[in-house]
Amino acid sequence: MIELKLHIPGKPGHKQSMRHAYVPGKVQENGKISKGFIHDYQTDEVKDVERNIRYAVSQQMPAGFACHTGPVAVSELFYGFALIKSAKKWQKEWVAQSLVVPKVTKPDVTDNLAKALFDAMQSVVYVNDSQIFYLGDVIKCYVINPGILITLLLFSDEKEAAVFVNKKLNLVLQLEI
Repeated sequence: MIELKLHIPGKPGHKQSMRHAYVPGKVQENGKISKGFIHDYQTDEVKDVERNIRYAVSQQMPAGFACHTGPVAVSELFYGFALIKSAKKWQKEWVAQSLVVPKVTKPDVTDNLAKALFDAMQSVVYVNDSQIFYLGDVIKCYVINPGILITLLLFSDEKEAAVFVNKKLNLVLQLEI
């Protein structure tokens, strides 16, 4: 197993669903109108977010690293946002003391934030984000220095990943007893 700890500085970016635009047909030389079609696209902002993440991650990869083809676990994922101007007094005090304050507003963790991050790491860290089988601790909060911290576990094969999962499950079962 290989453990990668990565830091992506700056405001965590999110990824919205694909945008759609209808492109009407055109009048051809013979007078007929060609069929229109639906064009799917992402905004420039979303493309920039992925490009920035991809660059930051690629700069931290070990020398000679080849894109991983085996199972991937995300053991820790930390999204840190800059505190908003309308924050409560206690929130400002906590962040000033380097304590984290949970962020309970948009963007949501499970869809938009994770999608941008995991898609951007495709072809840099792993072949496809479908290789991620485990998502451990995830925190979205306000901090002094915005950014993303992620710890990835790259397993050599499914059996090694299965051992990891079973150890996690045994811990959960012991807690329930």
